[in-house]
Amino acid sequence: MVKRINSLAYVLMSLVTSVTISSEAATVRVTGGTFYIDNKLAATNFVLDIAATLSGSGEIHAPATIAGTVSPGNGATDVGTLSFFDLVTFNSGTFACYAASTTSLDRINASGNVTGPATVQMNGAAGVSPLRQVIIQGGAASVYSSFKVSPSTEWALGEAGALDLIVSFGQLPPIPQNVVASRGTCINKVTLSWSAAGGASGYQVWRNTINSSSSATLLGTTTQTSYNDTGSAVGITYYYWLKATNSIGAGAFSSSAYGWRAGVSSGLCDDYDGDGKADPAVYDEAAGTWKVKLSSAGYYMVITTLSGLGGQGYASVSADYDGDRKADPAVYQETTGAWIILPSSLGYAVPIAVSQPLGGPGYSGMPADYDGDRLADPAVYQRDEGDWRVMLSSAGYSSVELLGFLGGAGHLAVAADYDGDLKADPAVYGEETGIWVVKLSSAGYLTFAMTTPLGGVDYIPVPADYDGDGLADPAVKISGGTEWIVMFSSANYATAYLTLVFD
Repeated sequence: MVKRINSLAYVLMSLVTSVTISSEAATVRVTGGTFYIDNKLAATNFVLDIAATLSGSGEIHAPATIAGTVSPGNGATDVGTLSFFDLVTFNSGTFACYAASTTSLDRINASGNVTGPATVQMNGAAGVSPLRQVIIQGGAASVYSSFKVSPSTEWALGEAGALDLIVSFGQLPPIPQNVVASRGTCINKVTLSWSAAGGASGYQVWRNTINSSSSATLLGTTTQTSYNDTGSAVGITYYYWLKATNSIGAGAFSSSAYGWRAGVSSGLCDDYDGDGKADPAVYDEAAGTWKVKLSSAGYYMVITTLSGLGGQGYASVSADYDGDRKADPAVYQETTGAWIILPSSLGYAVPIAVSQPLGGPGYSGMPADYDGDRLADPAVYQRDEGDWRVMLSSAGYSSVELLGFLGGAGHLAVAADYDGDLKADPAVYGEETGIWVVKLSSAGYLTFAMTTPLGGVDYIPVPADYDGDGLADPAVKISGGTEWIVMFSSANYATAYLTLVFD
């Protein structure tokens, strides 16, 4: 033990005695291991982290933040004296002062303004400079011979606010690899995943709206290899980086991954083949690709990319806008309130834009036949306030009318014809609770709530008339997965669990 400390002391002394450290020198931070000092050290700040130990005989002329163990002596033959000048702040109850014997006067000599008992948790001293330069680094604390001085000892330490002396016992964790962000597959978040970094105890998640880590902001931390960015907004591409952390600190940025939150689609599962039964479907926002399992073809899957329809920032709002009993692929752009429809009656060849914007940021598209004329009406739902607005086909789409209020924060719109009177019933779905609440048009729009939850966290509602009995069936699909759950009205709303693969 004495030999290792002396060896380390020699390296440190070579550094300390061969350069001039002015009173304006930058922060000295010790992270892990034992820092042995046997001379004077002057710095703007001195920080001893929780996992580090300071021992030896010398003076530290700096405001000191002490969270580790200070050991000026640990035996009759190894007695040290450390003197601190200026402000000393104790940050942790692990602070200890060892003397050679019960009668020895060798101890920490803290001259200046000392604050906080060792048993009280306090904040670190103000004014600690950012960490910028590693001078001594190496392997485990027990392998002092692996430490080195870099740059050479001729390098002038002491440039105010620019350079830091960091004594780092151990290694920072490696860079996380295989960072992936979801691209339009989740309606309420962007999901992140990555491979575990060896030796990491946690991870920092950083985000930006441009591909530059230098101006990224810290989004959050986690001990897992996945993270959900629930604070993302629709229509914005985000760039993400990961840093692995351990007791030493945070490693370097990973390579970037970009992704975005999907728009809230509605009417995606609809009757595309005109046989009276809704066809399960998914919409790939990233590619603008539609995948539909046609009931009339034994649920054979059709994949198509429709020119000029969809893409990033667009949500599906399919419905039968032309009255030919076939659902027309359509999209809604939340950032602008624009609607684009591809009518089946025109051979899916002529995109038609709704004459005026409807909706906008915070509004989800919720088309349905609200007036019973067999033509779908463009409509939107304000997710925070529960405000419903519609452009009725029976009124020539001439104005935007208020349908009323239902739902609000934490609820998604799931309007459909649940009572079979050919008019869509306003309805909402609890994203966390899985409770469905419906205003039935046949009952004067009285409100009814399902007593049995269906769905919940990470499920997306996909109601439609799957059994062809004229009544919409409540249904959900797991976000990004293959499980679908349908409550068939023709089976007295019995629950059926389906596995539908769209790959």
